[in-house]
Amino acid sequence: MIRFLALILFVLIVGAIVAPGLRQPVSWLLAFLSLLMLADLVRSSFAKHHRDRSSSASRRA
Repeated sequence: MIRFLALILFVLIVGAIVAPGLRQPVSWLLAFLSLLMLADLVRSSFAKHHRDRSSSASRRA
């Protein structure tokens, strides 16, 4: 699942970089959306990691 999202992200970024001049606003929009997807992916993985650590700490206490 994460690899699939990373592949979509890569395609969006490459498409934003190589888009010709007329479609420039579209390319910036794609880059922005891909950054949002990346930020959400990082945030969700960090929240999951933090939740796992806190649950294991509460079991030890």
